[in-house]
Amino acid sequence: MPKAFDAVPLVDIAGLFDPDLRVRAAVAADLGRAAREVGFLYVTGHRLPARLVAELRAAAEAFFAQPLEAKMQSYIGRSANHSGYVPEGEEVFASGKIDRKEAYDVNLDLPEAIGEAPMLGPNLWPALPGFRQAASAYYEAVSALARRLFGGFALALGLPEDRFEPHLSRPPSQLRLIHYPFDAEAVDQEGIGAHTDYEFFTILHSTAPGLEVRNGAGDWVDAPPVPGAFVVNIGDMLEVWTNGEFTATAHRVRKVSEERYAFPYFATCDYPTVVEPAAPFVTRDRPARYGRLVSGEHLYAQTVNTFRYLAPSAGGSPYERRGAGGGPPLRGPPGCSELDAWMFPEALDHLRQRRGGRPDPGDLDPEPRPDRRHPDPGEPAPTLAPAQPARLLARRAGGRRLGGGRRGRHGLWARADELVELGRLPAL
Repeated sequence: MPKAFDAVPLVDIAGLFDPDLRVRAAVAADLGRAAREVGFLYVTGHRLPARLVAELRAAAEAFFAQPLEAKMQSYIGRSANHSGYVPEGEEVFASGKIDRKEAYDVNLDLPEAIGEAPMLGPNLWPALPGFRQAASAYYEAVSALARRLFGGFALALGLPEDRFEPHLSRPPSQLRLIHYPFDAEAVDQEGIGAHTDYEFFTILHSTAPGLEVRNGAGDWVDAPPVPGAFVVNIGDMLEVWTNGEFTATAHRVRKVSEERYAFPYFATCDYPTVVEPAAPFVTRDRPARYGRLVSGEHLYAQTVNTFRYLAPSAGGSPYERRGAGGGPPLRGPPGCSELDAWMFPEALDHLRQRRGGRPDPGDLDPEPRPDRRHPDPGEPAPTLAPAQPARLLARRAGGRRLGGGRRGRHGLWARADELVELGRLPAL
């Protein structure tokens, strides 16, 4: 729970680049204080060139100035990894509100990973000259900054600086280029309601005021842009992993008439990373407050809840349909066995198709099977019981709320516990 702060703190993180560990630890202490007490902070001294920010904005302005028909050539529903153009009305939030905005989503560009899991694969790029170069350069730079912050947060928690490194090989972190057009009819009021971000943390650059953060007293605190600074806020998964020591603070964006651009980068860990309250943060006086979740499945399920093209009525994404209509075969990670494939709904569907059919959706069971036991080492993989595809799980699974914001769901895969114990999923 954040304290009753009245301003978002600013931390100069230049010391995180210092070769002296003591200097880095001193900066990390400031990061930790902000993460525990507020959940939001401004960071300066980040070494991300202003030129890259300017080029990204210019690319965004050029793209969004195009006619809708041209922008829809890069519609996100045509992508294999949830990247591309997001028109107004594509995102629908839990309240049913549709925000007056459009966006372009950019992910880690991994053509070789197509079919491994949702959110992984090649980016869908527009034909607009210079757009791919500007977005890719910014993505690379902000990803490096995120890696530096992961190290800083680890030090802030009293852990080795490289604690997160084994889980940052191919994270499905997302950069969004968001355009809020000028709206003469808009009044200064609440837009999309209070929410927390799904991932570990967010790095935001925006061009105009509108962001508000809710403090521990329930009051809204303005977080306007600060020249040369990024806004960083803690997300759901870092709150879960620290058992609430770091807080994912609710925030919102107010509707204003002014045209506005926002470029949030949502930093996360590798898709199959298992996230649960870590041992250093669980004690007799502070038992685990959250259940176990799988990083990529948590992110994907929340995404399914928001985007129209992923809704079951839309037939799922092109990624999910590819197993039935061409494209590369769906698969789990390298070396994935049938037991491992429990983690990956599309890979599991592909295995079922090879066996001659899918189970009836009415037979899907999101709960752990009470009669299941853990196989002995070397035992052949058992016949798979019906597992819950992520897009149905997102609709049906329950879970406690995270950070007072969007609906966080735990236990997205009932068999994650078994896979962790078998050493088939990397636990953070």
